[in-house]
Amino acid sequence: MKNKGLILFFTILLALVCLYCLSFTFATWRVERNADKYANDPVAIENVKTLANGDVMLEKHLVDSLVEARTRQYLTNKNDSAVFLGTTYKKCKYKELNLGLDLKGGMNVTLEISMPDVVQSLASNKDDELFKTAFENAEKEFAKTTNGDFIDIFVNNFNKQKSALKMNNANLRTYFGERSGIKNASDQQIINWMKKESSEIVERTFKILRTRIDRFGVAQPNLQMLQGGRILVELPGVKEPERVTDLLKSTAKLEFWEVYADIVGGKPIVQRFMEADVQLAEMLKNKETMSVSEDTAKLNDSIADPLAAAVTLDEDEDEDEDLLSAEGGAILSKAVAIPGSYVIGYFKESDIPAINALLPQLQRLLGDNNVVFYWGDAPDANYNNGFPLYPLKKKNDRIGPLLSSETIGGARVVRNARQDVDQNNRTVVNMSMESQAADEWRKITREAAEKGSATGNLSAIAIVLDEVVYSAPTVRGEIPNGNSEISGNFTIEEAKDLATVLNSGNLEARVNIVQSEVVGPTLGKESIRSGLLSFLAAFILVVLYMFFYYSRAGLVADLALFTNVFFIIGVLASMGAVLTLPGIAGIVLTLGMAVDANVIIYERVREEVRAGKGIRVAVDEGFKHSYSAIIDGNVTTLITAIVLYIFGSGPIQGFATTLIIGILSSLFTSILVSRLIIEARLKKGKNFEVGNKLTLNAFTNLHIDFLSKRKYFYILSGTLILISIISFCTLKLQPGIDFTGGRCYVVRFDKDVTTKDVRAAVAKEFGGNPEVKTFGSNNQIRIITNYLIDSNDPKVDQQCEQKLYNCLKGFYEKQDLTEYDFSHLTNDVRGIQSSQKIQPTVARELLMNAVWAVLASLVLIFIYIAIRFRNWQFGMAGVAALFHDSFLTIGMFSLFYKIMPFSMEIDQNFIAAILTVIGYSINNVVVIMDRVRENLALYPKRTNYENFNTAINSTMGRSINTALTTLVTLLVIFLFGGEVIRGFVFAMFVGILFGTYSGILVANPFAYDLLRLKGDKVKRIKADIAK
Repeated sequence: MKNKGLILFFTILLALVCLYCLSFTFATWRVERNADKYANDPVAIENVKTLANGDVMLEKHLVDSLVEARTRQYLTNKNDSAVFLGTTYKKCKYKELNLGLDLKGGMNVTLEISMPDVVQSLASNKDDELFKTAFENAEKEFAKTTNGDFIDIFVNNFNKQKSALKMNNANLRTYFGERSGIKNASDQQIINWMKKESSEIVERTFKILRTRIDRFGVAQPNLQMLQGGRILVELPGVKEPERVTDLLKSTAKLEFWEVYADIVGGKPIVQRFMEADVQLAEMLKNKETMSVSEDTAKLNDSIADPLAAAVTLDEDEDEDEDLLSAEGGAILSKAVAIPGSYVIGYFKESDIPAINALLPQLQRLLGDNNVVFYWGDAPDANYNNGFPLYPLKKKNDRIGPLLSSETIGGARVVRNARQDVDQNNRTVVNMSMESQAADEWRKITREAAEKGSATGNLSAIAIVLDEVVYSAPTVRGEIPNGNSEISGNFTIEEAKDLATVLNSGNLEARVNIVQSEVVGPTLGKESIRSGLLSFLAAFILVVLYMFFYYSRAGLVADLALFTNVFFIIGVLASMGAVLTLPGIAGIVLTLGMAVDANVIIYERVREEVRAGKGIRVAVDEGFKHSYSAIIDGNVTTLITAIVLYIFGSGPIQGFATTLIIGILSSLFTSILVSRLIIEARLKKGKNFEVGNKLTLNAFTNLHIDFLSKRKYFYILSGTLILISIISFCTLKLQPGIDFTGGRCYVVRFDKDVTTKDVRAAVAKEFGGNPEVKTFGSNNQIRIITNYLIDSNDPKVDQQCEQKLYNCLKGFYEKQDLTEYDFSHLTNDVRGIQSSQKIQPTVARELLMNAVWAVLASLVLIFIYIAIRFRNWQFGMAGVAALFHDSFLTIGMFSLFYKIMPFSMEIDQNFIAAILTVIGYSINNVVVIMDRVRENLALYPKRTNYENFNTAINSTMGRSINTALTTLVTLLVIFLFGGEVIRGFVFAMFVGILFGTYSGILVANPFAYDLLRLKGDKVKRIKADIAK
């Protein structure tokens, strides 16, 4: 083996990198355990219980809110504290291994930017009959399509309408030329500009949503750009879907505010702030800010808003002590810098929530209704990485900003903004305004310049997006034409970000939520527990089996498996990938596939040993002759995984990510790491066994005439396919919510319930034929209904939850469950554990993506095999086997979905399972075909019949061992992995059974028959292979 030192160095380096990446996960886990202890402090809990005055339900609300608020407060305070290797907790969170929604709980939202709105925002002369008619027709057509491009649809309708109205000279320049800025532009130039501009709008929306979510306070949010103007948002740990909905759907609000610089009573705003701040600190010290009546009002508010009560209670207990000893005021005592300019001060991010709670009281003490306080968007390195607090002045009693879309009758403000470089080679932002805004901007800048001249200090105007100040440039003179240059100590990235903020004011497109899902934390904990249990159990069984069957060689394989799992987890952490429950299943499946590489190697080593070669030579020859089969098998599976990643989303992509990493890692560990260990042992003169007396000669001297029985297997497969077709026509399939659209609820009871009784109650309340199934234990069920599924009114969601509560409350043994506890994710384990709503438009796209994924996999695999084996017949036989295995697997779901006690729906996870079966099946077929190819080259005088039979017999040990270890792995996951993935695992289990059957008894015999039909071309095939 060459380059041993390099391989060893790379292995150690990779291990150290993985260990380093995973260490941040361990650090955050330690901090969060401490946060949990702090949040559940018995003294604090007892104190809050006294406020409930014996009211059990109120006590539970207050305790839940207190625990949540104390946890958030503890972690917020740790954000800027070094917790590991000088790294703050916040940075550690960004570097830790991400857990998906199914493992942590939270909210999953798929957003769709309204492309018709985007096109309309780019146009002028929108009331023109030609434009109006073409646009309306395009909207109707677009609503019926799944993957159509709205711009192409609009242009097509524009051309049709142009012909219908006999306006052949009309062109797109009339409606889009002004915004595009392209003189005498052709229609194609306008189309290209529209597509470029719409793409930029999607990107700007993505950045704005990321900024909003970062401020929402979610740890490790995951945002992904999808096709067709869609954005996937995953918010682990979020339990407030109403706030998330408002946050994501609201349009960007760009405003220009005057920075407060008035002198009142001879004092600037900073000095007045300081004086009011000292008064506030004194009031807090003397407890004069809360009367008995306010205490009562506060308690009543806590019932309506437990989170607010928890925050206030928490501040009373933990924050006041700090405030009492504060020197210089309640707020400014927390400042990391007070520059004395128009910025009040700079503060640590962890102090912002506490300061926000105090600002309303300070504002009352200030006695000035014209001032408001907004935070800056980012920390300033020049002021100890503090966030600036800006005082802004209202335009009048009714309107705050000097300029915004609202102040000019809803018109657009900024036409375009871009990062640029000025004549002094400084990074600047050039901004141009629309005509109406430019007129207003001229007045604003003239007044600001005159005010600055009168006071001797330049006036500043703050650029505000969503109530956050992104920049506050000073005004040096009147800007007459709306073209402004904003300068400062910008980096290129900062200038680009500011340009993005300014351009965001152009976003008039609606953002629609087309899919939303809330997963309860209890369900997440169960998923983690069951997933880890299945993972460990499967891993231990595989380890024991490999040691039993291959003796010391099995121990080497086990060590490679340990290394493989470590590398997979480490690489996931380093990539910032999200680990989901299907991802865990992908890792476990990777174990079974990693075993296959070791099995192929050891079986070849055994053959060399039985041929009388020494162990060192046998190892060299075994590895040498195994490379082809291992690489071919893994490449074909890798093709499937890549297709999964490209066409899938959410959990499918999570599964594909772990599968891709697992395949590459298993190749590295099985071929290189195992070889290093084996050769190190042989170099020391130690013995190396590849089996024991019971297993060493297993599956040797087999002379089964498989080809002679092939017609019987063809008949068996044909019969199963016919049964499946009949089942498709009669029983059909059970489409999941992904394909039908609907509302799905997982509800937990405090006793066992029967699905028959629950179904009757739900049908009586909702009407129709709801689906009700046991979900895990007998006290947890899943309910799917299409009640008012076409309505997007949020009130309908609340109505459905209310109706569900009305029809199910009688099933609870304890009748103390309120509608609020039933519908919301609280510490009460009863009630709705998760809810999901998917629009039918998503379903159609999922179906099309699934079809394209399967077709793409089949085509790519056919091309690879045909090229690799230099004959299309092998590729055809491989694809036929894939079709055979996937079709029969789907057929089993059609036959048994009404019988099996677990869900057998056709959903995203089922698609992932089918594509995995395709990858596994082709791996089986290719390994045997590789031996056929080898036999044809080594024994050209033998008949094809003999070479095929010999190849199948000689690889029987590998086929059985690989199938056995993989099936045992899946069986353990099926039994212990939880209800969430049971149907998913069953699909893979059945598919691998069919894959093993077809690889041995169908695919290769079929390849033989295809070659036999070519008659005179068989010799040329053998000659090519022999080369």
